Amino acid sequence: MSSSSCKTITNPFTSPTSPLQPIYQVDSMVNVVGESNNGGIFLFETERHLVYTKKYTYTLYSVCIFGCWICTIPSIVVTIFARIAARKNQIARAKVMFNIAFIFSFFGLILFAVQAGYLTWLIRYLLHRFLT
Repeated sequence: MSSSSCKTITNPFTSPTSPLQPIYQVDSMVNVVGESNNGGIFLFETERHLVYTKKYTYTLYSVCIFGCWICTIPSIVVTIFARIAARKNQIARAKVMFNIAFIFSFFGLILFAVQAGYLTWLIRYLLHRFLT
């Protein structure tokens, strides 16, 4: 009589959210940064995981959480200085400062969109993880 033993097979190419879902090879449009199982970016269209190392996760978190404020706060400060210059009839200096404030605001808006996209991904990831 033979007895079979149950073993848990750990595969490094399985999904971080579901051990049964494999990580498929990604086509040439997206490059895989690393092949460690430290985390993954969930691609909504293809439902694949892009695996990246921890040093990229900390950069992603800092840009997404603090990114828009890095540009918004200097924009507010430069706008205040530009208004002071405009009150003193220093029109050339005020124009330059308003242009600088606009550039900061533009990049802040882009980083705000990145932050909103990241939070959307995080909410979907957490719902997928805890509801399935």
